Order: sequence, then structure tokens, then C-alpha cells
Amino acid sequence: MESANGQRVTGSGIDDRFEPPACVFYTYGEEQQLEVTVHHTASTEAARAIVDEAAPVGSTSPADSPAGWSGGRSGGTDSAAGAVYAVSKDSTAVVVHSNQAESVKAQAVAEEVIRRQGL
Repeated sequence: MESANGQRVTGSGIDDRFEPPACVFYTYGEEQQLEVTVHHTASTEAARAIVDEAAPVGSTSPADSPAGWSGGRSGGTDSAAGAVYAVSKDSTAVVVHSNQAESVKAQAVAEEVIRRQGL
């Protein structure tokens, strides 16, 4: 996560408000730098709804990586807002929130999670 998000990871944890729980990574001062959620839903529509909630089509740019996945991304020069990369494929959705301004960093994390989880 350090190399993908560009920050030192000083801790990690689980946010059990999600099912399955989200993985959370922290940097100095207990600031949350990343939150990664993987959602296994009952339908393609439900997975798309999760992506659209995290990265609404009307206010984000398209995301289409890795191949076969689609969704939205946002980021920019306002580092206070952070970035999001959210994609779905079939009935699975992956959402990454980063405190970094560049959505390419959140994308790198999402791609690694998808690869490592064999999604």
C-alpha cells in the first residue's frame, strides 16, 4: 500500500461496518490514508449501485481498469477531498478511497486488490 498510495503506512485495521469488513490503512498521526472495500452482492445491478454511490456517474470520470471492470473515479488538485476509484464486474464491486489527490493511486490499489483476491 505504501508504494501504491505514496505514503508510509503506520498501521492498519478493519472497519466492520461493511460486510465483508473494509481494510483501512493509516499514516502518521493516525490519519486514515486508504479505505478499501470489496462488496459481493446478489446482482450486477447491486454492484453497480455501490459504485455509483461511491463515484456518481454525473460527477466523476469513467474508470475501466483492470480489463472487464467499469465504474468511476475522481481526484484532482484538492488533496483535502482525496480521491476515489470504484469499479464493478458482475456482482462484485471494489471501492478505494484515498487521502491523496490523484485517483491513479487509488486505481493502483484497486487493481492490486482485484489481482490478489482473484476477482
